Amino acid sequence: MKSNSSTFIVLSGIFILSIFSFVIAKNILQNNNDDKYYAKPNEDMIARIDKITKGEDKLIITTIGNPVAYCLKTTKSIPQNNSLCWNKIENNKVEVSYFKYKKYYVWIKDNEGRISERVVIGE
Repeated sequence: MKSNSSTFIVLSGIFILSIFSFVIAKNILQNNNDDKYYAKPNEDMIARIDKITKGEDKLIITTIGNPVAYCLKTTKSIPQNNSLCWNKIENNKVEVSYFKYKKYYVWIKDNEGRISERVVIGE
């Protein structure tokens, strides 16, 4: 009798640990399909981000085409055309302050209000 109850307790413990391990792993591992709720970028947009250079405390964003504004955010949701994050781009180059160990998302916007796909910077 003691052998059966010990076996039951051990198997129950293993089962419970397996469920907890699965739940923890599911929450920790990155979900690759997390972009499904975001809009697609404008594919006919000519302006684009050419290069992003990281300085000690500045990002230098170089663009191609004729973008009018950029948006730098810490969230990946696409900014609206009237969002406060939009800042003017002059001569296809922008210098902006950033925190080195933070993740940022950058978009550019052309004069027709089309928004590029995002570029991820950082961790």
